[in-house]
Amino acid sequence: MKPKTESQLQAESLNAIFADGNHSDLDRVMAAYDHITTIIINQADKDIELNRALGDQQAVIREQIKQSTIKHTRSILNQCCMRVTGKEVFNDAK
Repeated sequence: MKPKTESQLQAESLNAIFADGNHSDLDRVMAAYDHITTIIINQADKDIELNRALGDQQAVIREQIKQSTIKHTRSILNQCCMRVTGKEVFNDAK
């Protein structure tokens, strides 16, 4: 049997989050959003590093903008969730 690709493993993890009946719908949505956006942020880190090594400053800037935008959406969603539920979902303090 062929090993699973990273995309397949990520999809399985996401499916497991959605299938988890032990958590509320909101908790599953937040966990899924965390999972997806963490993948995007981590991939952007890798792409930034690669583009720096290649000397492609324009690509570095594009990836930094993408990463910053995703982080900002996380903070907005986190604030909304905190106002509704009284608890933070993401701990992105770095």
